[in-house]
Amino acid sequence: MEESVDAVLDPILGRNTIKKGRYIKIGDKEVEYNSEFRLILHTKLANPHYKPEMQAQTTLINFTVTRDGLEDQLLANVVAQERPDLEKLKQQKRLKIVLKELEDNLLSRLSSAEGNFLGDTALVENLETTKRTAAEIEVKVEEAKVTEVKINEARELYRPAAARASLLYFILNDLNKINPIYQFSLKAFNTVFSNAIARAEPAEEVKDRVVNLIDCITYFVYVYTTRGLFEADKLIFTTQVALQVLIKNNEINQTELDFLLRFPIQVNVTSPVDFLSNQAWGAIKVITAQTDIAFTGVDPLKDVEALGKKLGFAIDNGNFHNVSLGQGQEIVAEQAMDLAAKEGHWVVLQNIHLVAKWLSTLEKKLESIQHRQQRSVPGLHERRASWISRFPHHPSGHPGIFHQDHQRTPHGVQGHPVQSLLLPRGVAERRKFGPQGWNRVYPFNTGDLTISVYVLYNYLEANAKVPWEDLRYLFGEIMYGGHITDDWDRRLCMTYLEEYMHSEMLDGELYLAPGFPIPPNTDYKGYHQYIDEMLPPESPYLYGLHPNAEIGFLTTTSDNLFKTVLEMQPRDSGSSGGGGSSREEKLKTILDEIVEKLPEEFNMMEIMGKVEEITPYSVVAFQECERMKQLTNEIRRSLKELDLGLKGELTITADMEELSNALFLNQVPESWNSRAYPVCTV
Repeated sequence: MEESVDAVLDPILGRNTIKKGRYIKIGDKEVEYNSEFRLILHTKLANPHYKPEMQAQTTLINFTVTRDGLEDQLLANVVAQERPDLEKLKQQKRLKIVLKELEDNLLSRLSSAEGNFLGDTALVENLETTKRTAAEIEVKVEEAKVTEVKINEARELYRPAAARASLLYFILNDLNKINPIYQFSLKAFNTVFSNAIARAEPAEEVKDRVVNLIDCITYFVYVYTTRGLFEADKLIFTTQVALQVLIKNNEINQTELDFLLRFPIQVNVTSPVDFLSNQAWGAIKVITAQTDIAFTGVDPLKDVEALGKKLGFAIDNGNFHNVSLGQGQEIVAEQAMDLAAKEGHWVVLQNIHLVAKWLSTLEKKLESIQHRQQRSVPGLHERRASWISRFPHHPSGHPGIFHQDHQRTPHGVQGHPVQSLLLPRGVAERRKFGPQGWNRVYPFNTGDLTISVYVLYNYLEANAKVPWEDLRYLFGEIMYGGHITDDWDRRLCMTYLEEYMHSEMLDGELYLAPGFPIPPNTDYKGYHQYIDEMLPPESPYLYGLHPNAEIGFLTTTSDNLFKTVLEMQPRDSGSSGGGGSSREEKLKTILDEIVEKLPEEFNMMEIMGKVEEITPYSVVAFQECERMKQLTNEIRRSLKELDLGLKGELTITADMEELSNALFLNQVPESWNSRAYPVCTV
């Protein structure tokens, strides 16, 4: 089932019975209703959004496999294969079941006995037998408890292998975010997992064996997965596996990874040097800001509180003040700083990016306190400290503020077959480096290559000499030329053919590309071997392009890689190690930041009243203001709903989910984009 249920089921879901609960109306029919009736609805949706009334009428059970749950299942599988003797020793649960059966049997006999049951010899004998057996089982249960501890200790040695397999499965399960055709079943994964265990290198020590298991499981899963991926997606999968393994092993910081994948930049800046673009300079500005106050993706309050307690500063002691800025808290912050300067308290100012207009006041106050300290003015305590935090992706900030207490900032990437293949390489595969040389983009494909090979074969079989001119015309004007609509592009295609297909190619030594001479006459296998051994690495040189043509290709590939890997990151980033904050915390920070930036709603009557003469220009201006008003109202409304949803006051809907995903991935939500216009940058 999907997220909506047919209205005909509403009476059943609501248990709207009639005639004293004996009937229920389904459609236009009255059907007898049995109180033992149960309806089970099943959905394959990973994160369905049902109406509140349906959630109130039904019991929702989530059978989704979790990483920890799968880890325990895989641990049982690996132990069953590696140490089958351990499973045989696990008797405690079975003994308890036998004991329970004996007790139930005895109680059943006692309840069914009539009169003086002491005269029932069979019952008394059964009672003695049960008592004796129960005593024996109790002894065995105690022994089994000791054995269970030893078994669990032995099983835990294999947990790293199960943890790696569980991690890999959930990476596979997320590949459908790249392409919906990537679907992997848990049953097939278990088969690969079992085969890997059987094929792993043996070892004397359990520790070495576990290392071999991890390596073999990783390799088998990688081979199994990559054979079903498109070539362009293999790098994404490999990168995600590497990053998640490093995070799991605490070898990479989640905060640093988040910065790498998001690549936040400060906009509207001009690079002061020629060798850096404005975008690169904007990124450097963000890095500099993070160096000044490095709390990227982390809640600094916990660390500051822990340090304060060691030094005698705590909220309970009255000498530790925490102020979360925004919504008029600036006055409270100033009072706390004055008190801290006088009494030697600590002050934490959180989210200063939400009060950009107040930063100049804060800077003056910090300067005043610092000057008084330098002049040893009475009434200023030397133990005072100010801690400032802000959302790392917010570019605004007063440089002077971060320099005031910089010393307190904590410190925290193929003969004839060859000629026939050169044309598709020249016109099709060179497209990866961009459309250099072509005026338009054309859909050259392997079908063009296949047909060209058939034509080449037929012409070579039917002619004693190679009809070079005929072949050039067929390839350049029909096979590949059939796609070309621009005269200059057709000329470029024919130039390629004149360079690659002519009689001189069979005489003397000629290079098809720099470092790649024409192969000698040989057989089919020989041509393949020649290509494998002699073909140089792919580069713009092979296509007659400038080396810089590769820069754009690599940049596009990298951007797509990081963007996709970011989308595949676990939702609860805070649980993956590295001190990263959770998804909800990041969303709340982004949400508050946007709300703070939103301008006041346009008063169209007031704006129109200021215009004395209506002109075409003013009409356009009114239309622009009206559309901007609709856009800002939608932004404000959707953010308010999402805020209530994050707080649990509203049920999360599909629209809220799409909005939160877009904000988390630094994308413009579609609901905002649909109300904007092409010239508007949101």
